[in-house]
Amino acid sequence: MLTFFPKQIARNGVVTYLVALAAVAVIFPRFLMPLGFILLGLGYILLFFLLSNSLTRKWNSLTSKDFAWHVFLIGLLLRVMWLSASYFYYSSKYGIPFEQLAMDALNYHLVASEWTEKPDLQSLLWVFFNAYGLSDSGYLIYLTTLYFPLNCNIFLARLCNAALSALTPVLIYRLGSRVMGEKTGRMAAIFCMLCPNFIHYCGLHLKENVMLCLEVAFLERTDYLLRKQRVSVFVFIEAGFFLVSLFLFRTVLGAVAVLSLITCLMFSERRFAQKYRKFFMVVWFGLFAFYAAESPIASEVETYWEERGENTVRKRNEQTLRGNLWAKYATSAVMLPMIFVLPYSTMVEVPFQEEQLFLHAGNFVRNFLGIFALIALYVILFKHKNWKAFTLVGTFLVEYLVVVGLSGFSNSERFLLPAYPLLLLFSAHGIANLDARTFQISKFWCVIVVLMEVAWAYFKLGSRGLV
Repeated sequence: MLTFFPKQIARNGVVTYLVALAAVAVIFPRFLMPLGFILLGLGYILLFFLLSNSLTRKWNSLTSKDFAWHVFLIGLLLRVMWLSASYFYYSSKYGIPFEQLAMDALNYHLVASEWTEKPDLQSLLWVFFNAYGLSDSGYLIYLTTLYFPLNCNIFLARLCNAALSALTPVLIYRLGSRVMGEKTGRMAAIFCMLCPNFIHYCGLHLKENVMLCLEVAFLERTDYLLRKQRVSVFVFIEAGFFLVSLFLFRTVLGAVAVLSLITCLMFSERRFAQKYRKFFMVVWFGLFAFYAAESPIASEVETYWEERGENTVRKRNEQTLRGNLWAKYATSAVMLPMIFVLPYSTMVEVPFQEEQLFLHAGNFVRNFLGIFALIALYVILFKHKNWKAFTLVGTFLVEYLVVVGLSGFSNSERFLLPAYPLLLLFSAHGIANLDARTFQISKFWCVIVVLMEVAWAYFKLGSRGLV
């Protein structure tokens, strides 16, 4: 069993990125990314792959407490560096410290600022729970709470988000160590610490990094609670708080969290779970029926699930009208089998998609590591056959990906982001359990990744009539 990220895989990752970038440059020379984004992407790729190899070796001898502090502090440093650089980049380019076509981020700031200056509980609740919906109310409450002591300071608010983002790898370490072993947990924590997407979101005024921290905290506390012989009231309250918070940040996440928890209890070996297994089955089906019914909680789930066909068709038609001529072919049936490696990396420049260029390196990392997550599933289900130990995190990951995959957002980076921490955890488990045969498969996967990136570039340009 591997206890570190191998140098050969790290080298394969860097070389695959360079080959994919070179292939896109040769085939689509007129649409290649500006040099600044190429250098930024290369920097992210080198940071992730080379440091993952180095740190998984060097930090293996650290105590658990020291390792957690190293992960948090280095992660925070990287996030603050990018937060500062992006703050001045956006300010100088657009006149405000917000990204191109900032809609959600700017709305969050304006609403939170308004209610910081003129707090009115009745109107505040109406805006949070009606005008902006249940799924955004949590972040607006969080941001408004921050704005009171920070005097609506955007930079300081993002600094708080960065601290929560730096805490997420520590929580992944605690969760992964308990579920998959100490060394695998450390590898996954380092992956999360260096993940380009998590770093990039620290420069935006969006809810994603806060939401990811709450998601992983819920899974970590719930897993801890389920493994203890005696129920701790304090931990139970913690897990309950994080669960409720998920509903207020993205309703689908809360729904998936509850279903994954009930699924875990259905298959648990603990005495009380076995005693009430039929009850949990009834609850599971009852909750599923409730989520499918007309209710405030169900509205977003319906958008993803019940109305997935209508939503997909509407999204494709809108994209087609805007010039994305081939978007109608990116249906759920096409995208769902690829959901573990989506979204693809955008290595060509198209109008009004600057953020995709910022995120292309992080999406490439996900494409490259996707095979190791699939290897982990193979090891768990067919080789070790110990899937019950992974029920909570496994069902959470699969259920969320299936819901998104059946929606019209199967290649949307923001909607797929909540799966990223768990995919990194499963990728670490797949790498830790590599053997000669699966390692050969991972080498062949490098060719597939290059073909995917070139094909996606062709799709992006062709759907807009540019090639």
